[in-house]
Amino acid sequence: LNWVNSLILLTWQKISPLVILSLFFDWKILIFSSIMSAVVGAVSGYNQTSFRKIMAFSSISHLGWMGSLMFMNKGLWLDYFSIYVVTSFIMCLSFWFFCLNYFSQLLMVGDLKKKFIVFINILSLGGLPPLLGFFPKWLAMLTLFSNFPILIVLIGSSLLTLYFYTRMCFSTFTLYTQNLLWSHKMDLEKNFVFLSLMTLITLVGIFPVSFTL
Repeated sequence: LNWVNSLILLTWQKISPLVILSLFFDWKILIFSSIMSAVVGAVSGYNQTSFRKIMAFSSISHLGWMGSLMFMNKGLWLDYFSIYVVTSFIMCLSFWFFCLNYFSQLLMVGDLKKKFIVFINILSLGGLPPLLGFFPKWLAMLTLFSNFPILIVLIGSSLLTLYFYTRMCFSTFTLYTQNLLWSHKMDLEKNFVFLSLMTLITLVGIFPVSFTL
């Protein structure tokens, strides 16, 4: 699958199943499925080096958060899903423009500005505050505060994912290589400017969070 098809599977293809879950599913099964999704997504995504697998397991983990929100507030999961679509769109666009499929390819990128764009969006997808990806999880935490056991499982799985993302991102700044095995000679100036503007959307995630305090 290319990144366009991957984005469709990660976003558009989830709408119908999520709507069906929110309308017709038994709440006990919904909660159990949500907890399992969060845990399986976090554990399975640990130490993955393929960006497609990382996006897939991250999607499973986010489904756990959305399913839990359906239990408490049948409309709030749409807000979570909308922000998830935005962060996934920017993330897949970055991988597509920079021709990245594996983490080892990112190690070969010598331009720190390109790395910064990818890192910010990965950390936003993982829910690092105060980036945009943290905003829906913040809303979920406020909503699920009365169901503390469920919230603890969700936060724990999210922290595990975020720990790996953070370690993966910052480790590339300490590694150096001379062989650009997957280098591509491309004119990426226009794409770089566009991705920089899109990344600004991720960086302003602190503002909607401040309004909820």
